[in-house]
Amino acid sequence: MKRSLKKIPLVCFPVATFVTDFGTENTLIDQELYNSFSEDSVIIDWLKTFGVKEPSEIAYLEKEIIGKIESCINEDNFLDVTEFILRLHAAKEIEEAHYNGLRDLLLKTNNGWAKAKDCFFARSI
Repeated sequence: MKRSLKKIPLVCFPVATFVTDFGTENTLIDQELYNSFSEDSVIIDWLKTFGVKEPSEIAYLEKEIIGKIESCINEDNFLDVTEFILRLHAAKEIEEAHYNGLRDLLLKTNNGWAKAKDCFFARSI
């Protein structure tokens, strides 16, 4: 098993599994490591102050998309990721801070890739 260090705010507690409709998951704290401190409420509370939380749709949005905004979109997944975000938007689950975090999300346009903050719908003539 390959282990790698991740930034604290980008990981979730390994207490549940959340898998998107397109087959990706939240990055979890290593189970063996988690087991070594899971009963220590001071460490758990400390990690929560950095944004570590249980896996969920919102945790996926925050950590895997917004937290990795420069690398989360590619030619293979842009439709799935965009649909995932739109579904959360339609369900009114996205908060203002999330929208602000998504400003640099790459969108595929008629003229290639562009950041969301630089895109708009043109009025048809």
